[in-house]
Amino acid sequence: MVMVSSFCLALITTTTWPVIIALLAFISGVGRSLALTAYNGLTFADVPLAERNSANTLASVIMTLAQGLGVSLITVIVSIFSQSMTLEHAYQFGFVFLGVLMLWPMMELTTVSKNIGESTI
Repeated sequence: MVMVSSFCLALITTTTWPVIIALLAFISGVGRSLALTAYNGLTFADVPLAERNSANTLASVIMTLAQGLGVSLITVIVSIFSQSMTLEHAYQFGFVFLGVLMLWPMMELTTVSKNIGESTI
């Protein structure tokens, strides 16, 4: 959902109806919320109860750092593209880059054990 909505957000122009923009933003937000919920659900699945306090602190710091790095990376990409094209096109390429970047977690999930989280059920 996040990848497809990012590609669709790249197609927005100044003539795009606000309702379509709102719908795309909603779909993107739902996708991000679902992904965040799924990852948070699995984060502590195999962490022993005694270590969960420290694991929670570490996970919180890593997630905040990752979000900041993601925003910074997209900002750098848009800034680089804006040197050679209009700002509108730079943002479009930024959304395409974000969509392509979403391939990383999809590939990462292929390495996750198929029985992860079984101990929590």
